[in-house]
Amino acid sequence: SQKEEEAKVQSSQGLSTTRSTIYHLPPTMRYAIVTGASQSSIGFLAAKSLASPPHSFKVILACRSDKSGQASESAIKEAYPEAEVVYVKLDLASFDSIRAFVTALHEIDDGAVVKEGLSLLVCNAGVAWSGNQTSYAETSDGLEEIVGVNHFGHFLLTQLLMDDIKKAPSARVVLVASSLHDLGKDNLVLPDFPDGLLQTADKFDGMLAYRASKLCNIWFAYELQRKLSDSDVVANAVSPGFIPSTGLSRNAGAAALFFLRYVLDPLRRLGIGPTSSPEDGAKVIVDAATSESGDAKKGGMYLRLKKDGTTVEAVKSSAESYDEDKAAKLWELSKTTCKLD
Repeated sequence: SQKEEEAKVQSSQGLSTTRSTIYHLPPTMRYAIVTGASQSSIGFLAAKSLASPPHSFKVILACRSDKSGQASESAIKEAYPEAEVVYVKLDLASFDSIRAFVTALHEIDDGAVVKEGLSLLVCNAGVAWSGNQTSYAETSDGLEEIVGVNHFGHFLLTQLLMDDIKKAPSARVVLVASSLHDLGKDNLVLPDFPDGLLQTADKFDGMLAYRASKLCNIWFAYELQRKLSDSDVVANAVSPGFIPSTGLSRNAGAAALFFLRYVLDPLRRLGIGPTSSPEDGAKVIVDAATSESGDAKKGGMYLRLKKDGTTVEAVKSSAESYDEDKAAKLWELSKTTCKLD
C-alpha cells in the first residue's frame, strides 16, 4: 500500500515510521537548496529526505567544502540512485562566493531554476559558539563571523534568489533558528539594536553573537513573510532543538565535545535531558518545507516538533522577536551591509 511504501522510505531515511506524514509524489521536477548539508549535519539528513520519495526535489547541496559537499552528494546517490542531487560550492562567509553560487545555480539544467523557479530554500548552515574555543573571526567582507554567516550571508543569498522563489508555485523559505534567541522574561538579546549586533575583537562575546544571529534569523523570517504577503511564498523560522552530535559543535574543545556527545546527549535515549536527535532536527526542516496542512503552511511562524513527534507546530518566539520596527531596521541594515542598495 502507499502507506507501507512511504513507511519504508521514512525508515530508510532514518526518520521514525511512527512519525511519518503522508504526502503525494510531485507531478514535475521541483528545485530545492539546502545550505550546510555536510554529512555531520541535520541539513544532510533533511536534503536526503527531500531528494527521495515522496518529496523528490532536485536538491542543490550548498556546502563550503568541496570534500564534504561531494561526499554528501555521493552518499545520497548511493542510498537513492534515482535521487537528483548536485553539490555546488557556497561559502556564506564571502559575498563573492554567494554571488558565484547563484550564477552556478542558474546554469544547472540549462537554466531551469531561472525558467521554472526555486521551490524551496532551506537556510540551515551556521557557525556556532563553542565556549572559549570560539575566538573572534571575520568574514571575507569584514563582518564578525557568526552573525556574518548565520544572518547576513543567508540574507544576501535569499535576496539574490528572490525572483526565482517568487516564480515557483507555493515556494517556501525555511530559516533554521534556535531557542537560544530567547533569554526569557523581559530580557533582551539586543536592547540597543542595531548597536551590539556586529561585535569587535576587543569585546567579543561568542554566545551573544550566536544568540543575536538566531534572533536575526527570526526577525528576517517574519519580515520576509510580511513583504511577501501579496504572493503565495511561505517563510517560516524553525527550532530544530539542541543537537550536540552534529558538526555545529565542531569548534568545541575536546572536553566540551566529550561532555556534549557522551554524557549529555545519551540522556535523550533515556527520555530525559535537553537534547534532540539529528533525525528529529531534520524532520522539523522537512515538515516545515513540505507539510500541506497545519502551521507550516501559514507563514511568519516559529515552528518546532510537537512533543509526540508527529509533525511541527507553531510556538511563541521571544517577545523581542516580534518587534516589527527592529525587524524592519534589520532588513534595511542588511541591504546596506550586503551592498544591495
